[in-house]
Amino acid sequence: MARCGRGFRAAYAAVSVTAVLVVAGCSDGSPSVEKLPTSAGVVKDSIEDVNSNKDMTGVVTTIAGDRNPYVRLIPYVCKFLPDSVTKALGMVRKQNAFGGQHKFLQACSMQSEEFQTGGSIGLTISVQASTLAEVTGGERRKILKNNIELGSNVLGTSYKLDGDDGENFSTCNVVWGTFYGTAVSTVIAYRQGDLDSCSKAIGAARAVLPYLPRKPIQMRAN
Repeated sequence: MARCGRGFRAAYAAVSVTAVLVVAGCSDGSPSVEKLPTSAGVVKDSIEDVNSNKDMTGVVTTIAGDRNPYVRLIPYVCKFLPDSVTKALGMVRKQNAFGGQHKFLQACSMQSEEFQTGGSIGLTISVQASTLAEVTGGERRKILKNNIELGSNVLGTSYKLDGDDGENFSTCNVVWGTFYGTAVSTVIAYRQGDLDSCSKAIGAARAVLPYLPRKPIQMRAN
């Protein structure tokens, strides 16, 4: 981010591990960026460097639980998804899935128009501080396919949970690993007959992947 001359203001607060630097918005209209404290010994531009501006597409963390530095930094998801992308996916409504900040998970829920059949398609894109092993493990998950190509150096896994399919609906989830944890594309098809919800979820994952957070500096809870 460029420094802003007279518009640049910094506030330092001493903390035990480092200093907190808040850079105010610049006169050129660029957004403010908050640099957060990091633990002693964190390597610059590593997964644990929450202030890094490095593109980490394809990097997959294995840091689980409260050791994950992004547990409390998961941002709202809808703001990353342009209307042009969601409309291309057939979605006409979208909203953040949680009214307030959820500790380790945020999601953008979208809905298509109701079709003549009375059915519709729901799409949810989730960003979470859970590792790939945590999401794909467990008895309730049925893994359908691994190593699905979603983008450059990004592979996904499709799966279903108990209760994902019913008489009038079909659900499929596609998860991929990220530097902060995982992202998930979930499609629920209501009264859509033979529609392949997994193909739809894979297509949605490929469409939104370039827009979701790629850099640690983008991970701010708001």
